Amino acid sequence: MSDMFWVNALDIKRRFDGLESDKIDVKVLTSTEVVEITDDGLVVVDKTGKRSTLKADATVLAVGMKPSDHSLAEALKDKVPEVYPIGDCVKVGKVIDAIWAGFRTARLI
Repeated sequence: MSDMFWVNALDIKRRFDGLESDKIDVKVLTSTEVVEITDDGLVVVDKTGKRSTLKADATVLAVGMKPSDHSLAEALKDKVPEVYPIGDCVKVGKVIDAIWAGFRTARLI
């Protein structure tokens, strides 16, 4: 949660802390890849390559982000007078980053 808005990160941490106090075992695994979900549990591989199976009633995945496909912007550039790619098609970010990029772009044109 290092790159989350601090209020959201605090909320999630408080929720996890509350779950733990209710005798619910919450494990947060970082740098871990889910490779399979079976009847026996969740099969994961950690950053050292160690494979293990975790039993769980529920799983929450928080995965990284990749830039979106920017082929639409490329396809439009010769069909309309102006195209200004912003947001995830330029660089992965948060919604607020795309809003500010749109604002700055609109102010420049």
